[in-house]
Amino acid sequence: MATAFVLCITLLNIKGQTSAPYSSTTSDTTKLTTFPNTLLSNSFEKVKIPLIKKGNEKPFWILPSIAWNNYDKTQLGVLFGIERDEHYQVLISPMYGMGSGNLTGFMDASYFFGTPRIEQWTIGLQARRFSYLLFPEDLSYNTIKPSIHLTPNIKMKGSIRFGIKSTYAWQEYLLNGRQTQNFNFHNIDFGYSIEDEKFTAQSDFDFQFNRNYGLVKWTNRFTFPFESSPGNSAVLKTFVGSFLFNNSLPSNINPPLPIFQLSGLSNTGIYWLQKDYGFDDWYLDRNAQDNFLRKQVASSEGGFYSPTSIGNTNNFMAAVNLKSDLSIPVRVKKWLNFQIFANSAVVKNQYVKAALYGEAGTSIFFFNQLVGFHLPVVSTNNIKQNQQTIFNIGSRDWTQRISFSLDILRLKELAQNK
Repeated sequence: MATAFVLCITLLNIKGQTSAPYSSTTSDTTKLTTFPNTLLSNSFEKVKIPLIKKGNEKPFWILPSIAWNNYDKTQLGVLFGIERDEHYQVLISPMYGMGSGNLTGFMDASYFFGTPRIEQWTIGLQARRFSYLLFPEDLSYNTIKPSIHLTPNIKMKGSIRFGIKSTYAWQEYLLNGRQTQNFNFHNIDFGYSIEDEKFTAQSDFDFQFNRNYGLVKWTNRFTFPFESSPGNSAVLKTFVGSFLFNNSLPSNINPPLPIFQLSGLSNTGIYWLQKDYGFDDWYLDRNAQDNFLRKQVASSEGGFYSPTSIGNTNNFMAAVNLKSDLSIPVRVKKWLNFQIFANSAVVKNQYVKAALYGEAGTSIFFFNQLVGFHLPVVSTNNIKQNQQTIFNIGSRDWTQRISFSLDILRLKELAQNK
């Protein structure tokens, strides 16, 4: 987030989400289908420290938590969990940043219920607080994100989902009278998913807006399992996004500064130019102060892995992403997995001709794709020229083109089995 790698979050047990017919975890433009892990869930139940215990159940429990980012440094705290009858779950983790002296942490609360016409209602509330700049003065960000999602009880093949989410964010200058910048925006989304023996498909349409801008995003994801190699698959993702209006002046530097991202690369050191303007992703180095950590890629509309500062737009983007497993046994894939990928995108900015971007290469993942390292073997000349200028990466410096990803939402998957 500038964020924290919350070790204890690996033990999250999302009862309500896995009981839902639409069983997935959302991170802005990316949906991740849950995969049960019975062994880890059973182990998790044993290590919970119950504050309240009813029979074999632990509806209120506690665990220590530890986190790290490049601004708060090591953060120590506790993780509280509240679960009851698969109707609600609350996870709260207050922490103290040893480097920043800042109170940090997160909250994730959900309430689930059904009605005769609505198969499931989900009312959620998320909150985060972390530091992401220590020079010229300490700066923290805070977000609160209430949401309502519903799945209608309709007889049809597949599942439909509607949702509304609002994001409220403010920033605090900790050493200078706690001055603040604040902003908000809202999302209305529609999703459809279908599962078949030969493939799964998921389509998501999202309208995001506030008084200054409005944009639409349409994302499709198709997964094709390998019949000859269970547990392995090929994935095709398509994205189309366009701004409907944007009333912000070019000289305006007040957040949010909405864009579609090519690779989700963290920022270049200027705090108000946050590419992840909604603070949705978890960055170890949000403002790119460290030469290695600045190459972290995150969920983005373009889906690219190349370290690059170009390809972002507040006008129009269309992208196609293809990746495939390499037929690795499931017992190995849980810990180590290899993939090949090919990505392409067309990006249009105002008053500038449309540009084509492309890359292809290989990825290696660890711990059920929690941590990944990506090597784009080939890429278009515009990406190579940008890497030479911004990152000082020469044509033969292939190791410097390696990026990495840290998929915090996968940590939830590892423990889900209810």
